[in-house]
Amino acid sequence: MILKLANFMFRDVSKKIAIFFPELGNTLKKIGLKMSLEEYLALAIFTSFLIFLILFPVLSLVFTLLFPLYMFTYLSAFLVALGVSVISFLFFIFLPAQIKRSKAKKIEDELPFAILYLSAISSSKLPLPQTLEIYERTSIHKNVKKEIGNVVRNLKYFGMDVITALEKAIERTPSKKMEELFWGIVTTLRAGGNLTNYLKEKSRDLFNEHLRKIYEFAQSLTFYVEIYLISVVLGVLFFIILTSIFAGITGVGFNLIELQFFLAFFFLPLIAFVFMLLIKAASPGGEY
Repeated sequence: MILKLANFMFRDVSKKIAIFFPELGNTLKKIGLKMSLEEYLALAIFTSFLIFLILFPVLSLVFTLLFPLYMFTYLSAFLVALGVSVISFLFFIFLPAQIKRSKAKKIEDELPFAILYLSAISSSKLPLPQTLEIYERTSIHKNVKKEIGNVVRNLKYFGMDVITALEKAIERTPSKKMEELFWGIVTTLRAGGNLTNYLKEKSRDLFNEHLRKIYEFAQSLTFYVEIYLISVVLGVLFFIILTSIFAGITGVGFNLIELQFFLAFFFLPLIAFVFMLLIKAASPGGEY
């Protein structure tokens, strides 16, 4: 309903501005969003317009109550509402690329292990369609499994030959390395090469790269942990000790207990939690 309304109101505008976002349509396809570029832009404009219509009167009322003598109350409300609307539109524009990067990272974290398993199945000399179908049914690598599943679906339900099915999957995968794998399989098939040897070689290359990333991550992790311990943990402990000594010597009559309690039991755990999330996001290999 909302999408239909957005298309009805802003389809013409979205068609005119679509030329300024040439990569966005391809990104939408790669993240699996079943929506054309014009429809997506119309939805973005509609959402931003709706935010402006809601915010402007609300902010006008709030600013009038807070600053009754302020002569630019409505102008300020207009500018703030317009700014939030522009930010929401930019959020729509940049969100697909972020989703694509996240999907690509998950796929590439699994890819070395997935190709190794795929090469083991391929070594049984089964035809490629059956090899891909067995992998799709039995694999535990859910992100790569989804990409292979797209190929299997094209083969089983749309009657494509294996090369055409792979080319269609290339158009939709968000991962460059998955693209390279599919193109390598297509090239090997066209050249009449040994697919199992190609998969083993590709797996070896990706494992070497994976090990290099782990080594680099381990080196950087040591640096990050040192920064965390010195600047955060020791910094907070030093602040608590110093303020306690200062209060005891000077006899200044302000209460530091609340501040020290906040630092020790809220600030430090919060920073530790954020630190763990950042380390988990940056770590190569996901759960492997």
